[in-house]
This record gives sequence, structure tokens and C-alpha cells, in this order.
Amino acid sequence: MFPAPDVGQGRADPSRGVETGADCDPRPDQPPWPMTPLKRAVLASARAAGVDMVRLRSTRHSVGRRMRLMASLGIDLVIDVGANRGQFGLEIRRAGYTGRIVSLEPLSAPFRELSRLAGRDERWTVIRSAAGPRTGSATIHVAKNAGASSSFLPMLDLHARAAPEARYVDDEEVDVATLDQIVEPHLRGGASVFTKVDVQGYELQVLDGGSATLARSSIVQLELSLSPLYATAPSYLEVIEFMEGRAFHLVGLEPGFAAQTGLLLQADGLFASEPATHSLRTL
Repeated sequence: MFPAPDVGQGRADPSRGVETGADCDPRPDQPPWPMTPLKRAVLASARAAGVDMVRLRSTRHSVGRRMRLMASLGIDLVIDVGANRGQFGLEIRRAGYTGRIVSLEPLSAPFRELSRLAGRDERWTVIRSAAGPRTGSATIHVAKNAGASSSFLPMLDLHARAAPEARYVDDEEVDVATLDQIVEPHLRGGASVFTKVDVQGYELQVLDGGSATLARSSIVQLELSLSPLYATAPSYLEVIEFMEGRAFHLVGLEPGFAAQTGLLLQADGLFASEPATHSLRTL
């Protein structure tokens, strides 16, 4: 669910909740938004300082592209698996999403912060649990970076060298349930579902326990490892093959974690179901 945007010199298309017109996506011969001498000066100063400024709602911005996909498909329920402290939910809220969010986070410290954040939002439900292929309990390796890089899997040396702040510093025993068990009570009516899974190499095990959730999802966002970062984690090609085998097609990429050398190590892939892909291609 998205409000009609404030588009300045462009125009709103309320049926899609996105922008069209001069203030939106440029034609090849146009700047990304109407350029004034002041805007040119600001952009030049920012670039001289090593900063690039991209309009959030532009399709040149990864969050802007994701929000366009969500608006185009009428997404009104977001399943946020591996929520950590709620960064993803907060990001889409700030970008204009007003529908329901269901966030899963198993670790105690991040879950406390997530609960405080979501407690101010009546359309944001939080659940303390990990998702996996079966119900039980398991040990998560807790990362130093506020738990953001925590995983059931051992971290490989490349990851630890590229991001020393993500090294493991503790272990925590957590409850595990299948994604279908956790999500089913929230899949009411004809909800249009966006499922985001950020579980550091454990994505396919989560989806093994979430076949019904996957079948209800229009878009699924998954981490793709371009280099091995966690022991036994699938490569980006294996994840794409898994999703293609379930009639989900790659429709978006968001660059993520990179090494100091510039080597891109991770990206987020956005996969759309067959009907959603067809809808997105009907321009």
C-alpha cells in the first residue's frame, strides 16, 4: 500500500502509486529531474566531495526501483525474515509503504530494538523466531556488528577479512520454526505479498520450509553471494536456479557488500512470480 506521491512538476498515477512525467524517469536526453543552476551547483559540489546524489524515487536508485516494483504489484504485506533491528522495515516505511509488515528476528538483543521500533507502528508485527526447514532449536553464531551478519553457518575467511567488524563474537541458542508455520496466520484474504529473506547463506533452507509462503508471494528478495562468504552457502547461480525452478524470475538487483578492492561480494536479487513478471513486462 502506497500513498499518492507528491511529485512536484510531474504527475501522480494513483492507480499505481508511482510517479510519471518530467519529475520522474528521464528520457536519454533529459536529466533525472528538472535542472536549475542551483541544483547543478549542488550536484557539482557533492560530486567534488565524492558524493553522488540520486533522487530516491528515481529508477536510478535501488530503493526507488524496489518501491516501484512493490507499487506496481500492489504489495500490501511484507514478510521480513532476518529483520535484525528493523532496518528494512524502516527503509520501506520512509520510502512510502503503508501496508502491513511481519518481521522475524531470533536474536535477543536485535529483537529488543526491533520491538521498540515496531511498537510505534500498529501495522508492524514482530515475532522472535528463526525460520528453517523444520521446527526445533539451533545455535546462531552472533556477529559483532549488532548481529547483522549472524548466521547458522561458519563464516569464511574472505568475509572476515573484508569486514572485520562482522566477525563472530558469541553463540546463541534460538527457536526455529518453518516459514509457513510462522507466516500462515498473517496470510489472510488476497494479500499481495513481498517476502524478503536476509539470513546470511541460509536462504534456501528457509524457503524449503516456506513453500506455501513462496506460492503466495509476488516478489521475493534474497541475498546473492558472488563470492563464497559462508560455509556450505549456495552461490548466486544456485539461488537463481532454485528460484527459476519455482517459476520466479530475476527482475531486480541491488548491489550490497563489497571488499575494499571494489570486488562486489553480495547483492540482493528480487525475484517475481510468473504472473507478477508478466504484469511488470506489460508496460
